[in-house]
Parts: sequence; structure tokens; C-alpha cells
Amino acid sequence: MNDSWGTSSVLEALGRIATFSGEGDAARHAFEESLVLRQAQGDDQGSYRVLSLNLAAAAYQDRAGRERGESPVMLAPALHEVGLAIGAGQFARAESLLAQYEATSEMPSALGSENLVTLVRAFNQMHLGHYERAHKQTMACLARFRETGYRWGVERCCCYLAFAALATGTYDEAQHWLQEAIGLCRELRQRGHLGQALALMVLVARASGHLPQARQHLGEALRAAAPVHDYETFMFQMIVVSAMALLLADEGQLERAVELYALASRYPLMANSRLAEDLAGREIAAVAARLPVDVAAAAEARGRSRDLEAALAGLAAELEV
Repeated sequence: MNDSWGTSSVLEALGRIATFSGEGDAARHAFEESLVLRQAQGDDQGSYRVLSLNLAAAAYQDRAGRERGESPVMLAPALHEVGLAIGAGQFARAESLLAQYEATSEMPSALGSENLVTLVRAFNQMHLGHYERAHKQTMACLARFRETGYRWGVERCCCYLAFAALATGTYDEAQHWLQEAIGLCRELRQRGHLGQALALMVLVARASGHLPQARQHLGEALRAAAPVHDYETFMFQMIVVSAMALLLADEGQLERAVELYALASRYPLMANSRLAEDLAGREIAAVAARLPVDVAAAAEARGRSRDLEAALAGLAAELEV
């Protein structure tokens, strides 16, 4: 069908499979073809990712002739393990893995992977509640990305800085970073990231008492988000569910608020996160405490049994009304 973006995405997926199956040649061939297409599309983010994965494929093949433990840990497999730990809500383990990675690898500066690792660490630090540390790390990355003109990196930094600002209640600062992030997302056509930034804007509007505007932002976020399934999409879904739960609580729909947040908090990424607690969890817990114990427990049980995709579809329909 001459679908260049789809072809490059499938080649990347085939490269990932070959990499983690130890088929270095097949992986590199797939990544190289994907990279040519990504670059022709002007997809900086995709090119960066595929370059990192290509390095991993080369490392895997090189390792075959070495003694166990002699090959350096490369970028993609190491960060893949870190990502799994974060997704499982094992934030202390993720921090330990990042420290091991930095101590045992030579990070290829041509890819700026020091910045990528720093961003991953900053986001993990936020889940641990270390907002000041995460802010400092992200600001350092932002300065380097601005200097090199790497707009995808600037956008991610702005969004992460907004997370930290929202968690500490500095809403004007959060709005500043989100406005820049939204502008960059539109320029770069990053639909998934645009949805995430718009969903965070819900919390800014809510803090200012602009509830109709907050609902409008949430509807825009659901319409903007790309229909893909990856870590960023899951984070977007968790933000949407949390934000909607807060809006329902503001409208006096306490049981629905508790039920909806229970859907999100059944996932370890949310249940174990100080960031999730500071953004919404603490408020929803206070809402649950206002309900009779049996009513709150029943609402939480309903939420834990709900299907996430169906719930999001229902929210999208509700916000369109």
C-alpha cells in the first residue's frame, strides 16, 4: 500500500524480535531499512530509537564470541529491563539497574544516550517522590537538547518538568512547560505525546477552578492520542483516568470517582508511585473516606474489575456530549 510509516514500524518490530532472539544479522538488516524510512519521513524520535536498537543488535552478535560478562551492556537491552521494572512499579530496582548500567557501559555520545538515560532516571525519580532531584536532572537535559536543536528531547523534558511541577502544586510553572510541550507536539506530529500533555493540562485548569475547560482539555486529549499500544500510551491512559476521577469528585459523583481511580490504581505503576499519589491518589482516598465503608469498598471492587479500554471508550463518549 506504499505505507512508509507502517513499513518502517513493522521493520522495527521485526528487528526487536530478532535482537532478543540473538539473530544479530537479521536485526541489523531490519533496523537499517527502518532507519532509512524514518529519516526520509523526518521522524527524529523514531530514528533515534532505531539507532539505539541497531547498536544493541550489533552488541548481541559481538557477544556470541565472548566469555559471559565481558561484553558491555548496551543501550536498548539495558533500558528495556529498566522500563520493565518501572512498568511493574519496582522503582527502587529500576534505580539500581540504571546505576549498574552507568557503571558498566560506555554510552555512545554520538546518540546522546547520556541524556536518554538521565531522562529515564528523572522520570523514575519522580515516581519515588524525588521531585527536586528529577527537576535538576531534566533541566540539565533540556539545556543540552536546546543547544543541539533536538526538538523531540525538548518536548519530553517540558512534559517531565510539568509532571514535577504538578506534583508539587506549582501550577503556573506546569502550565508554562505544557504550553511549550503542546506546541512542539503539534509541530512534530507526536499525537501520543500531545494527548499526554493535554491530559496534564486538565490538572492545571482544575487547579484554577476552570472545570468546563478541564473537561474540554480531557476530550481533546482523547481525540489527539494516537491509537497505539506502548508505554507512553499506557501513561497517557493512567493520566486520563486519574484526571477524570478528580473531575467526577469535583462534580459530587463520589462513587464514580472512587470506582474509576480504582481501575488505575490496580496497576503497580500507579499503586506504588508517589507521583500518582501526589497527582490524584491522596485526593481520591479522601473522597473514599467520605463515603460509607461498604459503599467505598463496593466502588473500588467495581473499578478493579473494569476493562481499561472499555472504560476509556466510555469516557470519550461521555466527553463528546
